[in-house]
Amino acid sequence: MTMKAATPGQEIYVTSTAIGHLRDRVDDELKVAMSFVRSLVGTVGIESPGFGVLGEMVLGGTYDGMCRWADSTLGEAEKTIDSWSGALERAERNWHTAEKASAVRYRK
Repeated sequence: MTMKAATPGQEIYVTSTAIGHLRDRVDDELKVAMSFVRSLVGTVGIESPGFGVLGEMVLGGTYDGMCRWADSTLGEAEKTIDSWSGALERAERNWHTAEKASAVRYRK
């Protein structure tokens, strides 16, 4: 995601469209990337006797534990991203409602 800084004197407004665009990027880019990274955890297992007999006794359990920790942590990150998406969806709806309510209406 790129961030564009406002030029001096330029005002920046948040719109429901911008919030929706951010939600789409969270769903289409961030969530997909996180799922991909999590899927890689399953590919880093080391089959016996990968560390050797002595290495397996010293490192094997720790390595397997770290793989389980990474999978769990990345799973929590996926849940967090899902919650962001839901919150952004609600924010978009609320912002759109506020935009409609603040529109100037002229009588004929």
